[in-house]
Amino acid sequence: MFMKCFHEISQRVWGKSRLFFVFFLLYGNAQAQPLTVATTIDPPLVYHDEGGKLTGATVELIQEAARRLGREVSIKPVPWKRAMKYVENGVNDSVCCAGRTEERLEYLYFPGMSITSEENVWFSGNSC
Repeated sequence: MFMKCFHEISQRVWGKSRLFFVFFLLYGNAQAQPLTVATTIDPPLVYHDEGGKLTGATVELIQEAARRLGREVSIKPVPWKRAMKYVENGVNDSVCCAGRTEERLEYLYFPGMSITSEENVWFSGNSC
């Protein structure tokens, strides 16, 4: 149910774009504890606005999916290594925007969909 909702929202927001977005979900009723998501600051996907409020495209997507499911969500920005440790040790339910690796498959669920894409082009100082 959550993945269908998440996929529908992500397709409307970003179309068929790609960045592996990890969102390990906990099914339960609306009275359950808030879902906790660890993430890093990564503008424009995750950042603090002028008032200090956490916002960005990914933040809004997570919040909308949780709202549609009647769940509360708590998104906490932390350094990357800490975010991964938190989810591995069960401190957080999920981590945002982690790439798929064999090691991470041991403790993370990776949905089969992508929500954003990122392409990098690197140039050496002598190439121009």
